[in-house]
Amino acid sequence: MASRWSTTSALLGILFVGFYIGFARCAYTKYYIHVGVMVDGAHQQQTPNLQANQAYYRTLFMAVARRLSLLGAGYFKISFIIHPLSQTETNEVFARVGQPALVENLYKNVIFFIKAHSNVFNYKKELLVLTTRRVLKTQNGALSKGFAVKGSICTPNSIAVVRDDGTFAAVNEVVKLILHTVGVDFDGVGKASNCPAHEGYLMGTGKLKLPLGYSLCTKRLVGAALRRSQCLGNKISNKTTKRIPIPAKIKRGVYCSWFGLSECDEKGMAKFEHKAASKYHCLVHCCKGHSRMERMVAPDGLRCDEDPFSYYDKRCVNGACVQIGK
Repeated sequence: MASRWSTTSALLGILFVGFYIGFARCAYTKYYIHVGVMVDGAHQQQTPNLQANQAYYRTLFMAVARRLSLLGAGYFKISFIIHPLSQTETNEVFARVGQPALVENLYKNVIFFIKAHSNVFNYKKELLVLTTRRVLKTQNGALSKGFAVKGSICTPNSIAVVRDDGTFAAVNEVVKLILHTVGVDFDGVGKASNCPAHEGYLMGTGKLKLPLGYSLCTKRLVGAALRRSQCLGNKISNKTTKRIPIPAKIKRGVYCSWFGLSECDEKGMAKFEHKAASKYHCLVHCCKGHSRMERMVAPDGLRCDEDPFSYYDKRCVNGACVQIGK
């Protein structure tokens, strides 16, 4: 088993890529996060080959880095290695977790799996992320987007289980779980009990408000957690910051098609008779007839202008419609 993994890694050229977020100040702190990504073999992303998987996760982690930049806490570099699970490994990881998959049991299975294949995962990493399309639930029966243990970063238990359908919907959950492993509670819980849990912030619950952001309460907790962290590589730098690449443009209709749906307005009208700019700029409404409508926060790069000649290139970045270039 180990030799198969090693050979696969060598032949596939598993990727290391850094993503940077900079701030317009002279001195800043750099934080380094190395991530291993295990992809559920039974539910691969929409991008089935390694090269396409690399492109998908590169885009996903760039969006994660953009969200982390909103903290104003420093300059983050994220690198990742992809491990697509074979059917045999997938069966091992998802054994006895049920349907929907019980996320706590799945988390434990991943711990045992890594121990059993320690030579395969013997590389520098602060966090290992398992992505799956499967529906997840908690022990109390509630649906779950993901799971990680608070303060587990850089330990053998530094594992995040995330539901990801291949449409970048997992970006905000990955952000939450990274910060949770660093030691930050979710809004309304534990040391964050005074942080507003239902006001649409990234570390809260319920619908997100736009543009995306964190409460001041969360920012204070993150700053303290990063100062306490001894394992994340960090250093003070006075060099000019590097900006993260501009997200590739995505059309609304194309994004809706990833879900098998069609673009519509907030009333479910395909002709956009009710569409108001304040309601749709960085929200996406997708419909299937009159029976189903999905309202989603736009992925980074979604076109958010109404210019038919595309002279004004506006795209969503962190939930805000921003002018690109001109």
